[in-house]
Formats: sequence, C-alpha cells, structure tokens
Amino acid sequence: MIRVSIIVLLMTTKAIFAVPISSIINGGFEAPLSGSWNTLGSLDTRQFLLGQTATEGQEFAYAATATSGMPSPATVEQTLNLPSGTFDAVVPGDFVLSLSVGWQQVQVTAGDVISFDWAFATNPNPIPTNSPGPDYGFVLIDDAVAPLAWQDDVSLPTSNDNFKTTGWHSFQQTIATTGVINIGFGATDVTTGSYPSYLMVDNFVLVPEPTSMLLMSLGISILLTRRGRVARVGLRRGGRD
Repeated sequence: MIRVSIIVLLMTTKAIFAVPISSIINGGFEAPLSGSWNTLGSLDTRQFLLGQTATEGQEFAYAATATSGMPSPATVEQTLNLPSGTFDAVVPGDFVLSLSVGWQQVQVTAGDVISFDWAFATNPNPIPTNSPGPDYGFVLIDDAVAPLAWQDDVSLPTSNDNFKTTGWHSFQQTIATTGVINIGFGATDVTTGSYPSYLMVDNFVLVPEPTSMLLMSLGISILLTRRGRVARVGLRRGGRD
C-alpha cells in the first residue's frame, strides 16, 4: 500500500509539471508545420540554413521570399482579416509584391507574454534603383504587423557569400487583449532583386499572465497536499495490516 501510494503521487506530480505553459502548438518546430501552423507562401523547417542552427531543440522554421507561388499582400490581408494596405504601411514607401506567412490562432489573456527567437538574412547589395524598398521580416500579433529587420540590419557573414544575417535575436511582447488572436511570422518580397530573403524563427512560447500562473501554482499545491494525505493514510493502513 505504501509503495502504490508513493508511485501514484510521483506519477501525478510528473504529469502536472510536464504540461507546457505555452498554448502555442509546435512552437519549437520539432515537427512539420502542417497540422500546427497555418501557412501561405514558402515556409518550412530546417536544422541548418545559411549557417544558422536552432536555438532550441534541433529544428527551426523559416519564411522565404522570391519564390514562385507566393500570395499577394491583398490575399494575406483578406485571409487574416487585416486592413487593406497593412503590409505596405509597415515600412513607409514600400510596395510589397508578395510574402510568406505562418500563423496560429491562440487563446490569450491580457498580460500574457509572447516570446520567440528570430534571425533575418538577405543579400546585402544596394537595393536596385527600380525597387520600391527593402524586403523585411515581420511578426504578427492580433491585427498588428511589426517589422523585425530589413536589409540595412544584416551585417554578419553566413555560409553563403551572397547573404548576410542579423544573427539570432529574441523578441518579447506583453499581450494587451483577451480572446483568440493570430500570432505569426513572415517575410515580404519588396526588392526586385534576384536573391530571396529569409526570416528564421524558433522557440515560440506564450507565458500566462501572473494571475493565471498563481492559480496554476495553487492547483498544483492543493493536489500535492491531497496526494500527501493519501500517502499518509496508506502508511497508517500499512502499519495496521
């Protein structure tokens, strides 16, 4: 009886702490994007790209530009229910030709914190005079698109002499709303050059706001206390048997 009670307690405790606090599915990209991330354009997972490796686990995801079959900004804006002209307005003067984007619909509470790692890589040559502006990588949170980096930000060498990168950086933002929102990432094709741009991402995590964390901790404490009582009852019964 003593052994059974202790085993049950340990198994229950392990199960509780194994539950991730992130509500983002496949945020480390160790599984294929299909089935967890919605995608439009050119996106995939890799263990290695232009000298970059994962910041968490073995795989990371990327969104690429300058490939065939990429959707127009209007298509993405309609799909994600974004205002018309959202992507053109991110960098003043830009005229986005096409883009790649991956996203999930996530239940959030105001005060939750979204974080992930990102790196941007592109050709560092001067933008052609007939180009409306630089490609850029972006993050999507709810109905807002914000740039992470563009051509002027790449300075580090890569495994390909035609590209430079920002290297890995961390992004973090507190969510301001409660409900179901889109969380995503992508890269835009603005420059009319022949080289693609890549936004690489890894380790997407959504950390609950403090009240939710407190309730979770109280729940764990109560359950462990109850299990401790069960174990002690087992000990007493074992002593009488």
